[in-house]
Amino acid sequence: TVVFFLMLRHFIQRSTSLALKQRRLLTACGYARLIQQQDALRVPTYRSFSVMASKPNKQSDGIPVEKMADQDFQQQADSFLQRLHDSATDMAKDNTNMQVSFKDGELNIDLGENGCYVLSKDAGNQNLYMFSPFSGVYRYRFDRLNGWWVDLRDNHIIVEMLGRELSGVCAGYLNI
Repeated sequence: TVVFFLMLRHFIQRSTSLALKQRRLLTACGYARLIQQQDALRVPTYRSFSVMASKPNKQSDGIPVEKMADQDFQQQADSFLQRLHDSATDMAKDNTNMQVSFKDGELNIDLGENGCYVLSKDAGNQNLYMFSPFSGVYRYRFDRLNGWWVDLRDNHIIVEMLGRELSGVCAGYLNI
């Protein structure tokens, strides 16, 4: 059994992505049927190829590039930031160390000793930027098909990331 686990560890370390590591682990443990079930249930995600990324109106950084009108971007970004501000303000009522401010299109969620989130919009690139004290800087583009803000690197949704991180250090939850 020790040899099996050493081989298993070697396979996992060789893989580069988390999904590939999970697949290798499940395959090594004899759970091929579970992998087939996961593949059947998998929601397609946007992935780009370097050739396509350089072409306009194709895919860039994993999210379909569909340039919005500037006023549409401003409206979507302002609406989202205002909803997030309102939800974070409600959450701050239960957390004495949490301060929320929204000024000039920049939202700050100060968690005291745990750090500060900063969310701002970049109209030129039509992105939202978020600095997280726990996981760093992220850049989001609005996915008009689904109506949410999606990270350009790994396609996570901004609300899921914020909810997951804030629930770890604050009482309550974001209700957006």
